[in-house]
Amino acid sequence: MAARSTGGCSHQLRLNFIMDRNEEAREQNLKGIRAAARGSASEAEACFYSAVEHDPDFALPYSHLGRLLWPSGRRKEALDFFEKGLELAPDDPEVFSAYGQAIVRQGAFARAEKQLRSLLNNHPNLRHIALFLIDMLIRQDRLEAAVSEIERALSITGMDNELFDYASRVRSILGNREIDANSPVESVSLCMIAKNEERCIARCLQSVK
Repeated sequence: MAARSTGGCSHQLRLNFIMDRNEEAREQNLKGIRAAARGSASEAEACFYSAVEHDPDFALPYSHLGRLLWPSGRRKEALDFFEKGLELAPDDPEVFSAYGQAIVRQGAFARAEKQLRSLLNNHPNLRHIALFLIDMLIRQDRLEAAVSEIERALSITGMDNELFDYASRVRSILGNREIDANSPVESVSLCMIAKNEERCIARCLQSVK
């Protein structure tokens, strides 16, 4: 009984230690934000570094480090921090906004594509990530790749106005597709019977590609 009691105390002490470090990380992050607002870049940088040392899985200080370093010309370091923040918290609007702005300003689309695809493989329902990838592909005139991502997004999360706008833009450039009668690849006709078929058609078509 005594051994079990000691083990329980040890476990609680570890939990308390972790909670204290997490709280300290958030406090250092806030101090860094205040220092940056005062124009004290060196103090802010030290606070943000302290925050990630206390809690390496806390995304916001990485993003704040990126914002802090970007204007000083340390853009490679800044991009590294933006990417780390997105990796840790891909669904955080503040983290994603900072990352997206940096990628667009730098034109680092090829660099970003690998990370975005990896995130979508692990989190396919992250619609904002899918839309950003589609936007990047269109910016690079990689329209066929954009079509594939639009189709994938449709099959997972369905249609909305933003995705419809992207699809319309791409279709207006590529035009309508027609089956080539001389193509060696055979075509196939599909029949789908489903309730509310307009909600299912994208997923059904994606499943037979």
